[in-house]
Amino acid sequence: MTDPADPGPALLREIAVASGHLIERVIAPGRTWSPDVNATVHVLVVLSGTARFGCGPDRHVAAPRAIVTVGPWTFATVEAVDEPVRVLEAVVGEATVPVGDVLLPHAGVFGSYGIFRSLRARPHWEALVGLPWPSRPGVDPVETEAALVGFLSVLRADVAARPVPGFDWLRAAHARLSRQFRTPPLVSELAGEAGVERRKFVRLFRERYGLGPSDFVRDLRVRYARELAHRSDESPGRIAVASGFHHYQHMERAFRRSLGYVPPVLRRQRAGAR
Repeated sequence: MTDPADPGPALLREIAVASGHLIERVIAPGRTWSPDVNATVHVLVVLSGTARFGCGPDRHVAAPRAIVTVGPWTFATVEAVDEPVRVLEAVVGEATVPVGDVLLPHAGVFGSYGIFRSLRARPHWEALVGLPWPSRPGVDPVETEAALVGFLSVLRADVAARPVPGFDWLRAAHARLSRQFRTPPLVSELAGEAGVERRKFVRLFRERYGLGPSDFVRDLRVRYARELAHRSDESPGRIAVASGFHHYQHMERAFRRSLGYVPPVLRRQRAGAR
Protein backbone atom coordinates (compact mmCIF):
# COMPACT_ATOMS: atom_id res chain seq x y z
CA MET A 1 0.00 0.00 0.00
CA THR A 2 1.89 2.99 -1.24
CA ASP A 3 -0.85 5.59 -1.46
CA PRO A 4 -1.51 6.93 2.07
CA ALA A 5 -4.94 8.18 0.98
CA ASP A 6 -6.16 4.75 -0.17
CA PRO A 7 -5.97 1.74 2.15
CA GLY A 8 -6.60 -0.52 -0.84
CA PRO A 9 -9.32 -3.01 -1.82
CA ALA A 10 -7.83 -5.84 0.27
CA LEU A 11 -8.05 -3.83 3.49
CA LEU A 12 -11.56 -2.67 2.65
CA ARG A 13 -12.66 -6.28 2.21
CA GLU A 14 -11.05 -7.22 5.52
CA ILE A 15 -12.78 -4.36 7.32
CA ALA A 16 -16.08 -5.30 5.68
CA VAL A 17 -15.77 -8.89 6.89
CA ALA A 18 -14.65 -7.79 10.35
CA SER A 19 -17.41 -5.24 10.86
CA GLY A 20 -20.29 -7.01 9.15
CA HIS A 21 -21.69 -3.75 7.78
CA LEU A 22 -19.69 -1.29 5.70
CA ILE A 23 -20.71 1.95 3.98
CA GLU A 24 -18.55 4.39 2.02
CA ARG A 25 -19.68 8.01 2.13
CA VAL A 26 -18.56 11.16 0.32
CA ILE A 27 -19.01 14.50 2.09
CA ALA A 28 -18.98 17.61 -0.10
CA PRO A 29 -16.86 20.65 0.90
CA GLY A 30 -18.63 22.82 3.43
CA ARG A 31 -21.15 20.08 4.23
CA THR A 32 -21.46 17.96 7.35
CA TRP A 33 -22.62 14.42 8.00
CA SER A 34 -23.58 12.72 11.25
CA PRO A 35 -23.71 8.98 11.95
CA ASP A 36 -27.12 7.75 13.01
CA VAL A 37 -27.70 8.32 16.71
CA ASN A 38 -28.61 4.89 18.04
CA ALA A 39 -27.28 2.00 20.11
CA THR A 40 -24.67 0.92 17.58
CA VAL A 41 -20.92 1.47 17.59
CA HIS A 42 -19.68 3.27 14.46
CA VAL A 43 -16.04 3.06 13.39
CA LEU A 44 -15.04 5.60 10.73
CA VAL A 45 -11.89 5.57 8.60
CA VAL A 46 -11.02 8.70 6.60
CA LEU A 47 -9.98 7.49 3.14
CA SER A 48 -9.21 10.82 1.47
CA GLY A 49 -9.59 14.53 2.11
CA THR A 50 -9.36 16.39 5.40
CA ALA A 51 -12.29 16.22 7.78
CA ARG A 52 -13.17 18.14 10.91
CA PHE A 53 -14.68 15.76 13.41
CA GLY A 54 -16.20 16.47 16.76
CA CYS A 55 -18.83 16.18 19.42
CA GLY A 56 -19.94 19.17 21.44
CA PRO A 57 -17.19 21.81 21.73
CA ASP A 58 -14.39 19.48 20.66
CA ARG A 59 -13.31 19.61 17.02
CA HIS A 60 -10.35 17.67 15.64
CA VAL A 61 -8.82 17.56 12.18
CA ALA A 62 -8.86 14.03 10.79
CA ALA A 63 -6.45 13.37 7.91
CA PRO A 64 -6.48 10.31 5.63
CA ARG A 65 -6.13 7.06 7.59
CA ALA A 66 -7.50 8.66 10.75
CA ILE A 67 -9.67 6.23 12.68
CA VAL A 68 -12.71 7.50 14.57
CA THR A 69 -15.08 5.61 16.84
CA VAL A 70 -18.51 6.96 17.68
CA GLY A 71 -20.15 5.47 20.74
CA PRO A 72 -23.84 4.73 21.30
CA TRP A 73 -26.12 7.77 21.51
CA THR A 74 -23.33 10.17 20.54
CA PHE A 75 -24.23 13.28 18.52
CA ALA A 76 -21.09 13.58 16.39
CA THR A 77 -20.47 15.41 13.11
CA VAL A 78 -17.96 15.04 10.30
CA GLU A 79 -17.32 18.14 8.17
CA ALA A 80 -15.39 18.36 4.90
CA VAL A 81 -12.90 21.22 5.23
CA ASP A 82 -11.92 22.31 1.72
CA GLU A 83 -12.29 19.24 -0.51
CA PRO A 84 -14.56 16.20 -0.74
CA VAL A 85 -13.97 13.70 2.05
CA ARG A 86 -14.38 9.95 1.60
CA VAL A 87 -15.28 8.19 4.83
CA LEU A 88 -15.60 4.47 5.39
CA GLU A 89 -18.24 3.69 8.03
CA ALA A 90 -18.25 0.32 9.77
CA VAL A 91 -21.40 -0.29 11.81
CA VAL A 92 -20.38 -2.91 14.34
CA GLY A 93 -23.67 -3.74 16.03
CA GLU A 94 -25.65 -2.85 19.10
CA ALA A 95 -23.80 -2.08 22.31
CA THR A 96 -26.11 -1.73 25.28
CA VAL A 97 -23.78 0.23 27.54
CA PRO A 98 -24.32 3.34 29.70
CA VAL A 99 -24.72 6.75 28.11
CA GLY A 100 -22.05 9.35 28.81
CA ASP A 101 -18.99 8.46 26.78
CA VAL A 102 -16.56 11.26 25.91
CA LEU A 103 -14.73 11.47 22.60
CA LEU A 104 -11.02 11.85 23.20
CA PRO A 105 -8.05 12.17 20.81
CA HIS A 106 -5.30 9.67 21.44
CA ALA A 107 -2.27 8.91 19.26
CA GLY A 108 -4.05 10.10 16.14
CA VAL A 109 -7.06 7.89 16.75
CA PHE A 110 -10.24 9.57 17.95
CA GLY A 111 -12.51 7.36 19.96
CA SER A 112 -14.87 6.81 22.83
CA TYR A 113 -12.77 4.82 25.28
CA GLY A 114 -15.56 4.12 27.74
CA ILE A 115 -17.78 2.14 25.38
CA PHE A 116 -15.40 -0.81 25.46
CA ARG A 117 -15.15 -1.18 29.23
CA SER A 118 -17.63 -4.05 29.25
CA LEU A 119 -16.42 -5.68 26.04
CA ARG A 120 -13.68 -8.23 25.44
CA ALA A 121 -12.52 -5.93 22.64
CA ARG A 122 -11.10 -3.42 25.11
CA PRO A 123 -7.51 -4.82 25.08
CA HIS A 124 -7.53 -4.70 21.28
CA TRP A 125 -8.75 -1.10 21.41
CA GLU A 126 -5.99 -0.18 23.85
CA ALA A 127 -3.43 -1.76 21.52
CA LEU A 128 -4.89 0.13 18.58
CA VAL A 129 -4.82 3.59 20.16
CA GLY A 130 -1.37 2.89 21.57
CA LEU A 131 0.17 2.54 18.11
CA PRO A 132 2.11 5.47 16.60
CA TRP A 133 0.07 7.87 14.50
CA PRO A 134 0.43 6.34 10.99
CA SER A 135 0.89 9.68 9.21
CA ARG A 136 4.24 10.26 10.92
CA PRO A 137 7.22 9.90 8.58
CA GLY A 138 8.80 6.47 8.61
CA VAL A 139 5.87 4.70 10.27
CA ASP A 140 4.42 1.75 8.37
CA PRO A 141 0.60 2.05 8.51
CA VAL A 142 0.08 -1.69 7.98
CA GLU A 143 0.37 -2.37 11.72
CA THR A 144 -2.36 0.13 12.51
CA GLU A 145 -4.60 -1.23 9.77
CA ALA A 146 -4.10 -4.79 10.98
CA ALA A 147 -4.93 -3.69 14.52
CA LEU A 148 -8.12 -2.05 13.25
CA VAL A 149 -9.22 -5.24 11.50
CA GLY A 150 -8.45 -7.29 14.60
CA PHE A 151 -10.31 -4.85 16.80
CA LEU A 152 -13.42 -4.93 14.62
CA SER A 153 -13.34 -8.72 14.42
CA VAL A 154 -13.22 -9.15 18.19
CA LEU A 155 -15.81 -6.43 18.77
CA ARG A 156 -18.20 -8.00 16.27
CA ALA A 157 -17.74 -11.46 17.81
CA ASP A 158 -18.32 -10.03 21.28
CA VAL A 159 -21.51 -8.28 20.24
CA ALA A 160 -22.79 -11.38 18.44
CA ALA A 161 -22.03 -13.63 21.41
CA ARG A 162 -23.75 -11.44 23.97
CA PRO A 163 -27.15 -12.91 24.88
CA VAL A 164 -30.06 -10.72 23.89
CA PRO A 165 -33.32 -11.08 25.82
CA GLY A 166 -36.23 -12.10 23.67
CA PHE A 167 -38.30 -9.00 24.33
CA ASP A 168 -38.97 -7.77 20.81
CA TRP A 169 -41.51 -5.31 22.18
CA LEU A 170 -38.84 -3.90 24.49
CA ARG A 171 -36.47 -3.29 21.59
CA ALA A 172 -39.29 -1.62 19.65
CA ALA A 173 -40.06 0.66 22.60
CA HIS A 174 -36.36 1.52 22.94
CA ALA A 175 -36.15 2.44 19.25
CA ARG A 176 -39.31 4.54 19.46
CA LEU A 177 -38.02 6.51 22.44
CA SER A 178 -34.73 7.04 20.60
CA ARG A 179 -36.52 8.52 17.59
CA GLN A 180 -39.06 10.55 19.54
CA PHE A 181 -37.03 11.74 22.54
CA ARG A 182 -38.17 15.35 22.00
CA THR A 183 -41.86 14.37 22.25
CA PRO A 184 -41.79 10.83 23.64
CA PRO A 185 -44.84 8.65 24.21
CA LEU A 186 -45.96 8.06 27.78
CA VAL A 187 -44.40 5.11 29.56
CA SER A 188 -47.90 3.84 30.31
CA GLU A 189 -48.65 3.93 26.57
CA LEU A 190 -45.54 1.89 25.76
CA ALA A 191 -46.34 -0.57 28.53
CA GLY A 192 -49.90 -0.91 27.25
CA GLU A 193 -48.68 -1.60 23.72
CA ALA A 194 -46.35 -4.26 25.11
CA GLY A 195 -49.14 -5.80 27.15
CA VAL A 196 -47.29 -5.55 30.48
CA GLU A 197 -47.84 -3.63 33.68
CA ARG A 198 -46.10 -0.24 33.79
CA ARG A 199 -43.83 -1.09 36.72
CA LYS A 200 -42.69 -4.30 35.04
CA PHE A 201 -42.01 -2.43 31.81
CA VAL A 202 -39.78 0.10 33.60
CA ARG A 203 -37.91 -2.66 35.45
CA LEU A 204 -37.23 -4.67 32.28
CA PHE A 205 -36.19 -1.56 30.36
CA ARG A 206 -33.73 -0.61 33.10
CA GLU A 207 -32.32 -4.14 33.27
CA ARG A 208 -31.81 -4.21 29.51
CA TYR A 209 -30.50 -0.70 28.85
CA GLY A 210 -29.09 0.46 32.18
CA LEU A 211 -31.51 3.38 32.54
CA GLY A 212 -35.24 3.74 33.09
CA PRO A 213 -37.27 5.15 30.15
CA SER A 214 -37.52 8.65 31.64
CA ASP A 215 -33.81 8.88 32.44
CA PHE A 216 -32.97 7.50 29.00
CA VAL A 217 -35.02 10.25 27.31
CA ARG A 218 -33.55 12.89 29.62
CA ASP A 219 -29.97 11.92 28.77
CA LEU A 220 -30.68 11.96 25.04
CA ARG A 221 -32.17 15.45 25.36
CA VAL A 222 -29.14 16.61 27.34
CA ARG A 223 -26.73 15.29 24.71
CA TYR A 224 -28.73 16.91 21.93
CA ALA A 225 -28.95 20.25 23.75
CA ARG A 226 -25.22 20.25 24.49
CA GLU A 227 -24.37 19.63 20.84
CA LEU A 228 -26.89 22.24 19.66
CA ALA A 229 -25.46 24.83 22.06
CA HIS A 230 -22.03 24.49 20.47
CA ARG A 231 -23.29 24.49 16.89
CA SER A 232 -25.77 27.36 16.92
CA ASP A 233 -26.30 30.89 18.18
CA GLU A 234 -29.79 30.15 19.49
CA SER A 235 -30.79 31.38 22.93
CA PRO A 236 -30.84 28.91 25.83
CA GLY A 237 -34.63 28.99 25.85
CA ARG A 238 -34.85 28.04 22.18
CA ILE A 239 -32.24 25.32 22.65
CA ALA A 240 -34.25 23.93 25.55
CA VAL A 241 -37.48 23.78 23.56
CA ALA A 242 -35.74 22.39 20.45
CA SER A 243 -34.31 19.60 22.61
CA GLY A 244 -37.67 18.63 24.08
CA PHE A 245 -37.55 20.53 27.38
CA HIS A 246 -40.42 22.75 28.53
CA HIS A 247 -38.16 25.72 29.33
CA TYR A 248 -34.61 26.61 30.32
CA GLN A 249 -35.02 25.73 34.00
CA HIS A 250 -36.28 22.29 32.99
CA MET A 251 -33.17 21.81 30.84
CA GLU A 252 -30.89 23.12 33.60
CA ARG A 253 -32.27 20.59 36.09
CA ALA A 254 -31.78 17.80 33.54
CA PHE A 255 -28.15 18.80 32.97
CA ARG A 256 -27.45 18.78 36.68
CA ARG A 257 -29.00 15.34 37.09
CA SER A 258 -27.24 13.85 34.05
CA LEU A 259 -23.85 15.58 34.20
CA GLY A 260 -23.75 17.25 37.60
CA TYR A 261 -23.30 20.70 36.06
CA VAL A 262 -24.51 23.06 33.33
CA PRO A 263 -21.98 23.46 30.48
CA PRO A 264 -20.21 26.85 30.49
CA VAL A 265 -21.37 27.61 26.96
CA LEU A 266 -24.99 27.51 28.10
CA ARG A 267 -24.23 29.60 31.17
CA ARG A 268 -22.43 32.18 29.04
CA GLN A 269 -25.27 32.27 26.56
CA ARG A 270 -27.75 32.63 29.37
CA ALA A 271 -25.81 35.52 30.92
CA GLY A 272 -25.51 37.20 27.56
CA ALA A 273 -29.21 36.89 26.95
CA ARG A 274 -30.15 38.83 30.07
